[in-house]
Amino acid sequence: MSSGWHTAEHRSRRIKGMESAQEPLIGADAVFAFTGTALRREEKWAREAAGTGPQEKDLVLVLDDEGRAPFAPASGRIRRVPADRLDPDATDRREWVFLGVDAAGHRHWAALLMPGAADRLFAAGDEVQWQDPRRLAGQVTAAARSGRQPDHDSGDLAAARALLFWHRDHRHCPGCGAVMTVVEAGAARHCADCGRTVFARVDPAVLVLVHAGDRCVLARGRGFPEGMYSTIAGFLRPGESLEQAVAREIAEELGLRPQGRPCYVASQPWPFPHSLMTGFLQEVDRTPLRCDETELADARWFRRKEVLRLLEDSAAGRRGALFIPPPLALAHHLIALWARR
Repeated sequence: MSSGWHTAEHRSRRIKGMESAQEPLIGADAVFAFTGTALRREEKWAREAAGTGPQEKDLVLVLDDEGRAPFAPASGRIRRVPADRLDPDATDRREWVFLGVDAAGHRHWAALLMPGAADRLFAAGDEVQWQDPRRLAGQVTAAARSGRQPDHDSGDLAAARALLFWHRDHRHCPGCGAVMTVVEAGAARHCADCGRTVFARVDPAVLVLVHAGDRCVLARGRGFPEGMYSTIAGFLRPGESLEQAVAREIAEELGLRPQGRPCYVASQPWPFPHSLMTGFLQEVDRTPLRCDETELADARWFRRKEVLRLLEDSAAGRRGALFIPPPLALAHHLIALWARR
């Protein structure tokens, strides 16, 4: 059945009734950070890359030892480096990870630079800025939302950041303690001493926009900037489904009881360090909040018109006494979806 059959009215009824969605409620044209790529990542390309290793004409997305990537303001893109331009002592080629193949057939890798190597990588006249992944992803996704150019970088940046820092922090075998080597083009590490293979991890988490009638709950985590309110969030526990995690987080952090099943909306990689955020809307009983003060600095009910004002401020680039996450974050889109339905 074509997606055109699901009219706006039909989708609104589904959200209101909290029925399970058969397709994401955020359209394919929605843009949020760490999802954009122009690379093909099929297994056959990874097997080929694992067999040959990096070649001279391959392209490399490099990160410095702080996790920053080189951004070229003139093009609005991450600056990728031909493999043959990287000095042998700039990176450890045994630790490179494969990202995919572009439409021209060029293979792309990611590499973590040795301390100090970033200062020597580009000529003095090159206009390159080393930028934090959040800021960089915000810029490229803003360009995509405005229609200036598509986001072909932030998804690769997410994969590079998550994989390279996972490898950096998991060099030793969890079974025997020996140093492991990178295998499967960067997807895993292998211990030659005991034969154990360990695959790069992804930590799933839930983001939940809690609502009842014409109000929703927004909360301030203890690590948030002053004045920022967002959805509640939490990691899954072993043996727990996504739906169970949604209900548990609502009960733990807000003291509320869900009504019906949560409505899945969309997901977003979040490479800090290697998470997958899954976004839900959940209707609850309208009762007083019991805020978990160990997790949250504050939580409160917001009327729809208040949330719409916060969205207007965000779209205009204004930051008032209260504000919500920027459009690069999935939480922003959950808030907007509920407020504008």
